[in-house]
Amino acid sequence: MVGDGINDVAALQRSNVAVAMGAAGSEPAIEAADIVVLNDDIASLRKLHNLSKRYRSVVSQNITFSLLTKAGLVIVGVATGPLPFWIAVAGDMGVSLLVTANAMRLRR
Repeated sequence: MVGDGINDVAALQRSNVAVAMGAAGSEPAIEAADIVVLNDDIASLRKLHNLSKRYRSVVSQNITFSLLTKAGLVIVGVATGPLPFWIAVAGDMGVSLLVTANAMRLRR
């Protein structure tokens, strides 16, 4: 639901995703919304949609990479015997850094 006025508050509160157009929007509509677009340009909704698709893609990539890498470490650890603690910590920190670097791509 996209709204900007006081008459949209009830619909914004009941919707799955509520977007308020902030520049001309009323304060109750802005508070009821999940997302506030700070200008009144309707084209911003298309940009918002594209950005959300990029975010979803990167989050899916990060979750998949993290789970597969950690599962791989467990399988290698089981196959070769217990891994030294420092290897497990280094692997976990490496995965965290790579996932963070992947998420940083969204800043562009």
